[in-house]
Amino acid sequence: MITDWHAIAGITAGIVQAVSIIPYIWSMIRGTTRPNIVSWSLWTLEQIIAVAALWSAGASWPIIILVAATFNTALVLVLCLFGYGYKHFGLLDGVCLVLALAALGLWYITSDPLIALVLSVAADFSATLPTIAKVWKEPGSELAWSWLMVVAAGALALIATTKLDVANLIWPIYFVLAGGVVTGLIFWRQSLHKVSNKIT
Repeated sequence: MITDWHAIAGITAGIVQAVSIIPYIWSMIRGTTRPNIVSWSLWTLEQIIAVAALWSAGASWPIIILVAATFNTALVLVLCLFGYGYKHFGLLDGVCLVLALAALGLWYITSDPLIALVLSVAADFSATLPTIAKVWKEPGSELAWSWLMVVAAGALALIATTKLDVANLIWPIYFVLAGGVVTGLIFWRQSLHKVSNKIT
């Protein structure tokens, strides 16, 4: 019975993660959001590395959320290539690329997938920093509910795991923390804007 609950939580986490991209894509099609092709290419690369590394390390149900996240980033990347994005290679994109390549290289040299997982999270975080900065300046430029769904998916993935090790916990924890920061920042900055508009 416990295993069944792990499976339900894991599959639900993957579904929630997959569905979270729908509002984002709708915003892209409407022209409100224009993702950076370079950043989304790197995110897709990092997450592919993470899926492979987690599978090699001995995956539990949290791998489903990572597969769904990889699907999401790849889908956005495809739309970017069809004209819904723009190209800009900045410093953080370079850091992200170096970390992703380092993850592959060190995994190959050491045969330790945990190194690749840790570096893939670090690379993903470096690519998330520009989004956090953007939300600070323009809180309306990101969809809070999409990020909140990422947090929910991460929490479900934590519940789903049958292996309490770093390999299976690192990405769900990261999704909860990173998504929580962005979600909280969006709601906080939007509330400040509303108060400011009422005063003026």
